[in-house]
Formats: sequence, structure tokens, C-alpha cells
Amino acid sequence: MRQVDEGTLAASEGAARLGVTRRHMRRLMRRFEREGDGAAVHGLRGRRSNRAHALEVREQVLALAAEPVYAGFGPTLLAEHARRRRPRRAALGELVQWDSSVHAWLDDRGPVGLMLVALHDDATARMQHGRFVARDTGRGAPAGDHRNA
Repeated sequence: MRQVDEGTLAASEGAARLGVTRRHMRRLMRRFEREGDGAAVHGLRGRRSNRAHALEVREQVLALAAEPVYAGFGPTLLAEHARRRRPRRAALGELVQWDSSVHAWLDDRGPVGLMLVALHDDATARMQHGRFVARDTGRGAPAGDHRNA
């Protein structure tokens, strides 16, 4: 930004080097004129994220992490165990999920790599439709007629 301000670098080249659009570069340059080098620092630095969990949740997670059963868990694995499951949908057909399962379904009696592609209803957890395919592709997928299955 200093090179653009001094005129030794074109604004478009500065934008390309920073990986921003020319329009955003103009905004950065106006901020650079007001604040100097501090314009390069993100405006929310040092503040809580708008997406941050409540402090109570943080305290609960830290207390959970201190339990012996979670010894050796890293933050990612601990987060997977601390999250809540979303509630199931209320009505049949409101959300149908596609699941592909690679498994030796027929042991050695059939094609190698046979895959089950299935549609599951989220409200009932029932399989609505499924078929065995050689590969999980759009063509090998169960037909859209899963409502009557």
C-alpha cells in the first residue's frame, strides 16, 4: 500500500499482489491515508467474533476437556464430541439424504467395489430407495421416484 501511495506501483498491480479487487484496493488506500500502516490490520482484531459461542458454552467445553476420559484429545476431536446433533425433520420427505456405502456387500461372490447408493428420509431414518452400482455417479444414482418407494 505504501508503494501505491508513493506512486511507484499502480493501484491495479497493488490489488493483484494483495489478492483483492481494484474496488477494495481503493477502500484500503482511503483507510491507509487516514490510519497509515494500521490500515493493514483487520478492523475486528482483538474483539470477539460475531459467530462466537456464548461464554457459558466455552466454560462447559473447557470443563469437559479437563475430564480424564478426554485426555489426549486435541481441539478438533474434542469439538466433534462436544457438538450437539441437529434435531430430525418433522415431516416425511422434508429432507431426504443421499448416502453411498463402499463395502464388500457380496464378499467374493460379486463384482469388486460394489457400492450401495441409498436415499434415507431424515424424519423417520428409513431407507426410501437404494440400489447397488459399480460407481457413485449421477447416472448410477437412484431415480427421483423415491417418494413412492
